[in-house]
Amino acid sequence: ACSARGCSHQLLSNRADDQRERYRLMLEHEFDGANMLFNRASWQLYFQSSESEQQTSQTRLNLRSRRQEDRTRYSYFGQDVFGAQLQLDKAFASGGLEHYLIYGYEYEETDSTTLRDGGTVDGQSGAPILNPFLNFPTRGFPSSETRQHAFFLQNEIILLNERLSLTPGVRYDHYAMDPMPDAVFLAGNVGTPVPVKYRDEQVSFKLGAVIRLGPVWSLYGQFAEGFRAPPYDDVNRAFTNFVGGYTTLPNADLKSEISDSYELGLRSEGRHGSFRLVGFLNKYDNFIDKNYLKGFNFRSGLLEFQPTNLERAEIKGIEFAGNWNVAATIPGLRGVEANVSLAYARGDDKERDQPLNNIDPLKGVFGLSWQSSEKWNAELVVTAVKRKTRIDSSVRGSEDFLYLATPGFVILDLFGEYRVNERTHLNVGIFNITDKRYWLWSDVFAIGGIGQQGPPGTVAYDNIDRFSRPGINISTSLRYVF
Repeated sequence: ACSARGCSHQLLSNRADDQRERYRLMLEHEFDGANMLFNRASWQLYFQSSESEQQTSQTRLNLRSRRQEDRTRYSYFGQDVFGAQLQLDKAFASGGLEHYLIYGYEYEETDSTTLRDGGTVDGQSGAPILNPFLNFPTRGFPSSETRQHAFFLQNEIILLNERLSLTPGVRYDHYAMDPMPDAVFLAGNVGTPVPVKYRDEQVSFKLGAVIRLGPVWSLYGQFAEGFRAPPYDDVNRAFTNFVGGYTTLPNADLKSEISDSYELGLRSEGRHGSFRLVGFLNKYDNFIDKNYLKGFNFRSGLLEFQPTNLERAEIKGIEFAGNWNVAATIPGLRGVEANVSLAYARGDDKERDQPLNNIDPLKGVFGLSWQSSEKWNAELVVTAVKRKTRIDSSVRGSEDFLYLATPGFVILDLFGEYRVNERTHLNVGIFNITDKRYWLWSDVFAIGGIGQQGPPGTVAYDNIDRFSRPGINISTSLRYVF
């Protein structure tokens, strides 16, 4: 009933029914051989079909007419994926060096579709209430088929009595996307550019190295070229929310994202636990910013978002992960383990000298787990996230809209699992035990984090609470493996 522009309705009742289904079939085979081509071979065929449906029924009070209205909304997303993989491994010696060659082929075909529908009727007469800004049914993108082929080859070379290994590799990717606009898409998105096909290919190289410093410690590094084609729903997307005051535009001119990635790390793994510390630097050409805020269109009165290529971008950071097997150090604490992780990243649009808004703030996670037997285990997890400070608020076309700098927070979660038998597992989770009110930057930066500027030095964010995460809540699931 409310948006970043304010409230037009008061919600009296709300009923939601969400359903998700996923089926996956897989056929795989591994076998050994002694021939010139391979010592070991594996192949895999898989098919996955998934569907997600959301149905919402609301009773609302129109704050202008003071009349009661009944509103329904329906959304659907379906996707079928078929894939095939072949990998061949060959170990051999040459020139006094040991080699382990891995090469193969990957193919994946994906069919995706979506649908949005709904309507509003007068709560007393049942007469339809027409909204000139809505055109149901419609699709957020035309039904699309994508096909991806890849050939890969890498060779691990062992040197210096196994103290050093070098792994050069090469990969060829080919990507094709074909939209299939139908009458529903065309009628629901009048004025949207005609959906376009997309084709691209790329050869990428990489080089990795591992230096073994001792029985448990090793130093590793890698340089890798990357390739990412624009997603189907970025090239041909179409979605407008007139009540929310924003629209997302397609971009048929999107280019594939190319990257050079550098990584350097230190790791160890032994009886008492494991440790990993890694720093990374990723440099991008044609970085795909899928939620780029193009600006405010005064003619339509809408904020415009459009997937866009940033000519040069850079993301760098550091990650730490550690595991302590407490029982190995203190035998009396059988089944107890401690886990900690820390992730920091900084992203910059190098052309505009502005931060990348899709970078999450500093995050740390600490977990203490206990497994009492083969049937029971539990884990207490503390998550701490820093306040978001580096924000590109240079909205093109208007200075009346700013992003919410999400405040830092600490939350506490508790998880438990009971294995009824080998096939049946019962899981229970209690989330946000302290009932903390908090926001995730990834939830609000694209659309929900925008509000109207208030008095000097302040920002008035209309109804920003609707983007906050749930308070204390409980989740249970029962999993049965056939």
